[in-house]
Amino acid sequence: MTGLWAQIPVLTQANSGTIVGNDFSYTMTNYVSPGTSGASQTWDFTNLSTSNTGLVQYLSPSSRPAASSFPGATVVLRDVQSQAEMFYKISSTAQQGLGVVAGGVVITYSDPIDYLHFPFTYNDSYTDNFDGNFVSQGIQFYRSGSVNVSADAYGTLILPYGTINDVIRVKVEETYSDEYTYLGSTDFIYYSTVIYIWFKPGLQTYLFNLSTISSGTTNSEYGSYTDINTVGVENIDVLSGSFNMYPNPANNETNLIFNLKQESEVSIEIFDLVGQRVLQPTQNSFAAGNHTIPLNTAELNTGAYIVALRSGDELIRSKLIVN
Repeated sequence: MTGLWAQIPVLTQANSGTIVGNDFSYTMTNYVSPGTSGASQTWDFTNLSTSNTGLVQYLSPSSRPAASSFPGATVVLRDVQSQAEMFYKISSTAQQGLGVVAGGVVITYSDPIDYLHFPFTYNDSYTDNFDGNFVSQGIQFYRSGSVNVSADAYGTLILPYGTINDVIRVKVEETYSDEYTYLGSTDFIYYSTVIYIWFKPGLQTYLFNLSTISSGTTNSEYGSYTDINTVGVENIDVLSGSFNMYPNPANNETNLIFNLKQESEVSIEIFDLVGQRVLQPTQNSFAAGNHTIPLNTAELNTGAYIVALRSGDELIRSKLIVN
């Protein structure tokens, strides 16, 4: 960020390609509208309903039992809860899916899926065809399909734990079919998926995703976001566009988390949604670096508020929910 104006994020192998040795935790959520596409958007997902949590590991392919089925793989994404493993080949030009191991079934792609091209930025798009096969319950399946990937938006993402700037959204639309023969009769199972994925360059994983998976009359919708310990407060560029509050929603207290590039005088104010100040400004001098300031919300009525930070001529705001 420069001042209050957003830069257009660019995804590259260096800032977004998955890396062996990384782990990240995630939280499952309900499905909500993905919001609008376009430049300089703000997506407010403060009020997501959450359910179970999980952990994903990035592992060396040579350490996995199915490694021989994916000789070109450079990294494996393993979901600890489901035990599913996704084998990827990462290069300077693309992140390709070579196959999946799940529930004892090994799916290999003779023509890999290009999940993401590098570099990739706003208004970039491509279509890629893929083919694969697998055996399930003794039946041979042949998979074929296509994926359309587009970077349809960028801007600011607000998650339950805070606000993150300079985020790019990638829309993934996938259609495919599984062909099989049973008792001499050939049939097909058809699938379609639409996934919206929010990325911030430098994190090597996603921030938030919303997925819809359809097959016949069956439709599944869900979301998930990467937890704050993975995102890190250092990725919240306060006084160049945003800051983080945690917890948010808050009960009696929230923590205001921000980073300063240099020593500055910073004032903090809270307003209700009609613009009336409900917390008188407090001003202090802070050194360069990360800071966590507790804010007492016990005397605030239940509802939404705007927290504002000011340093010199620069003013930034974020939404706070009080339960």
